[in-house]
Amino acid sequence: MDKKKLVEAIRTQLENDITALKESVKATIDAATNEESKAENEYDTRGLEASYLARGQAKRIADMEEALLHLKHLNVKSFGPNDPISSSAVIEVGQQGTASK
Repeated sequence: MDKKKLVEAIRTQLENDITALKESVKATIDAATNEESKAENEYDTRGLEASYLARGQAKRIADMEEALLHLKHLNVKSFGPNDPISSSAVIEVGQQGTASK
């Protein structure tokens, strides 16, 4: 397994997801501020719900951007079979007593 290619693929996917989510946030903000979202009565919460959704999406973007920043600065190391586990190690875990196929 080429860890550098794997990290790059994850970074690319995150960047694409962030771009798509930013477009979604724009649409959600437009929905929240649109004249049609204005409450028609005291029980109409469309605009309020859209603003909550936009806030949640913005938080998700911030979290994804933070993860992307960590990946951009990740030092992908090569490990030998007896090296201690640390950041960027790929670990294969098995379970005793089970047959592998």
